[in-house]
Amino acid sequence: MNEQEKRQNLTAINRIEGKLDDSKKKQKEAHTALLFGLIIAVILLTLALCSLVGLSYIDKMQQDTLDTLMYIEQELDRASYTEELMEHEESIDTSAKVALNEQDRLLVAKICMAETNSYDGYMAVAQTIHDRSALWGQDVYDVATADKQFAAPFKGKANDEALQAVDAVFSGERAFGTNVTHFHSGQAPYWTNDKEYAGSRGGNHFYNSTY
Repeated sequence: MNEQEKRQNLTAINRIEGKLDDSKKKQKEAHTALLFGLIIAVILLTLALCSLVGLSYIDKMQQDTLDTLMYIEQELDRASYTEELMEHEESIDTSAKVALNEQDRLLVAKICMAETNSYDGYMAVAQTIHDRSALWGQDVYDVATADKQFAAPFKGKANDEALQAVDAVFSGERAFGTNVTHFHSGQAPYWTNDKEYAGSRGGNHFYNSTY
């Protein structure tokens, strides 16, 4: 092989190597562009997901805030209603006489005897019936005979002490300085949770409604 042929072969080899280098360079550039595109796509997707999660979290916070405000508003309305009701009850003069005929007088005295056995106990039970009648606008008979509210009347003659206690209460005397509408003996039942404790008389514990 002469010198000229060698140079031609070398030139052809260089051209082939150059083309191979160009091809590798283009492939590398393509791979770089593809990788860069994938990175951009991942970033955009991440931002989109973050945006969605962020909006969802914000919406939840807004809803929680609205729920809290509604709850506060309801509690304020309930407190306002309770205060108005208590002011209304306080404005009623329960020390004034409540209409009491002889039949009701005997009925209340016998209920007092069924509920307790002391004069101060009679006074307290009689005041409960009296105050319910005054506060709730009901007749004494309706209050005294309401279902499951008081013990069944004592079977027998009403004693003088019970009658005196009933007369005293319905004439304006009080066993407690506050109104009383409920009482129980023994362990406190569930309904005492929303009542105001007034005191104990004759083995019973007395309360005033706070609603």
